Formats: sequence, structure tokens, C-alpha cells
Amino acid sequence: MSLVLDLPPIIEKRLADEAAGVGLSQSQYAVELLAGKLASSAPTHFYFAASHQEFNDALNALAAQTAALPPLPDVAFDR
Repeated sequence: MSLVLDLPPIIEKRLADEAAGVGLSQSQYAVELLAGKLASSAPTHFYFAASHQEFNDALNALAAQTAALPPLPDVAFDR
């Protein structure tokens, strides 16, 4: 995807200076800035952020809390 931005001169100069400071082109640096901003504002739900082990541990903890519940009769699953 391509974007055309009309930046004010002061923003364009700052973008050029910062990009040069890290050895990137202005467009590469702008992409990194945008990607970083989008990544930092994305919601981080436990399901997506947890490791496989953390997720399994959470499920096991949840299952352990249901040990005292009575079993459901077969009719509960019949509709």
C-alpha cells in the first residue's frame, strides 16, 4: 500500500533528521514509526499475549476451581 502525505515543512525536516540519524530513508523510518504506534495501541488480550505454557497453566487453574461442581446429568446436554 502506498500513501501520499502532505507534511508541514517542520515535520518533514524532523522526519528527515531522525531517519538520517538511524540510517534509514524517510519512508522506511515513517513505516517503522507507524508500525510501532499501531503495535503499541493494539489491545493485548491474554489469549494472544500468553505463552503456550502460561495459557495451559491458566486453563488448569480454571479447571481446578470446578472440581467441587456436581456433574451434569445427560439430559442437560439433550436439546
